[in-house]
Amino acid sequence: MSSHAPGWMLLAAALLLAHGHLPLARAADLGPLVWGANIHFSGGGLPGEVEQIARAIKIVRMDFGWGSTERTKGVYDFSAFDELLGNMSSQGVRNYWILDYGNALYTNDSNTAPATDEAIQAFAKWSAAAMTHFQGHNVIWELYNEPNIPTQSQYASGVGAWFPYANATTYMRLYHAVMSAKTAAGKSAAPLSFTLARLFQSCDLICVGTDPGLDDVSLVAPASAGIPTDFLVACFEQGMLDTVDGVSLHPYRAETPETVMADYAALRALMKNYTSRDVPLISGEWGYSTCANATTQEPMICNHGAYTGQNTLRGQAKFLVRQWLINALESIPVSIYYDWRNGGGDTTEGEQNFGITYSNYNNASLPFVPKPAYTAAVVLQEQINSSTFSTRIDAFNTSGGEPDSNAFALAFAGGDKLASDLNFVIKCMRVCVCVGGGGGGGISEQQCVARGCCYLPDQTAHPWCNFPGIGNFSGSISFTTSANTTYSRVSMLGEKLDSVTTNSDGHVTVVVDDEPQYWTRT
Repeated sequence: MSSHAPGWMLLAAALLLAHGHLPLARAADLGPLVWGANIHFSGGGLPGEVEQIARAIKIVRMDFGWGSTERTKGVYDFSAFDELLGNMSSQGVRNYWILDYGNALYTNDSNTAPATDEAIQAFAKWSAAAMTHFQGHNVIWELYNEPNIPTQSQYASGVGAWFPYANATTYMRLYHAVMSAKTAAGKSAAPLSFTLARLFQSCDLICVGTDPGLDDVSLVAPASAGIPTDFLVACFEQGMLDTVDGVSLHPYRAETPETVMADYAALRALMKNYTSRDVPLISGEWGYSTCANATTQEPMICNHGAYTGQNTLRGQAKFLVRQWLINALESIPVSIYYDWRNGGGDTTEGEQNFGITYSNYNNASLPFVPKPAYTAAVVLQEQINSSTFSTRIDAFNTSGGEPDSNAFALAFAGGDKLASDLNFVIKCMRVCVCVGGGGGGGISEQQCVARGCCYLPDQTAHPWCNFPGIGNFSGSISFTTSANTTYSRVSMLGEKLDSVTTNSDGHVTVVVDDEPQYWTRT
């Protein structure tokens, strides 16, 4: 273990085995499990950019802005997204588009949320037109972006997306209007006879059917900032779970990705109070920013932006991979990492440092310089087919005979692969650091506890809650897979590691660290 003695272990082990897999909730609506990222461009991107994206990202989430696609009332221009769709599809990348923001034709400005009857109906009409235009291209649509902020108390800060301030009832008026327009557009679609010919041995199979309308078009919501219980309950009470294809969330956090599991469990239990439908959760936006001191380039807590703790470049890489693997374990059909590339060059600003590549364009051969997180994403996509997740396998640490509840072995079907890691994190995710052991301007143990922190009086620094850095650790783990089998191994960033071999019972014990490894049966 480490000097940070109080800790727990996480193993993220992904086994690609040949046995059956767990069914994905509503997979027909949202498609196979997929990992991707946010982008911030329509059209074709910069030369070489789409090709670079496609190596690491299999679905892109992008704002499908109302104001930019309806500049004259009732006249829609989707040409930039026609181009984006064509470019992404040509590289095997799926599209996930957000129906969002205001329109100065109907609202005070492009930042003002559609809240009047006229604006809501116009937004709904535009939404249905967009979904109809792109029907058949497997696009996932999402209604708005973070409509739960700003709250009234946050309004003056200028942070948020639903201006002037969030209102769940108004948002649900918009939701029902969009859903009604989507349903109406489907019903008005003319019956369509079609033929589908495919070669089956020596026969052609001819299928005849009718146009499904928009029933096959997926709409997820509400893309909430965090997991805001009050806002979500208000949406659920007003019928969202009766019709939505997925509940989308942005579960940012300073803690490690594994902590999201408890949040998912609590939300799923809450949802059961409002529906008997199997509505999946969508991880629609979530990342870790890599801010650094402008002079020393040492990692630092970011100025502004979503608070994601203090992260090194390599730490961001392992959190991306662990986020995607944990979401696979949790049957999250879509996982969107924020962000594809940095938003600027200020290393101290949180919003400018979420990218898995840097912001400056180079050339078509290497459009953007990768961070380690980009390499980690490429390796994971090459090694693990996300859609084939199967089940969790019991894993053990070497100090006990029972399966470790914090050790994870994730089985994938469809090949002979394995990925493993071991992660130790500090038991207290937030630690109060107190000047002079609590004296001379420090804070008391009672004050620390009131802030939800752990009290460490021997620490000397500014008297506030601090998220301590998490280092690299290693330890032994064991689990059972195929007997007498040798696996070659590759590290999180693609380096070749020594091979390992299971015994006659299929048992293997290895020393791993908190960065995933990928094993291939030889």
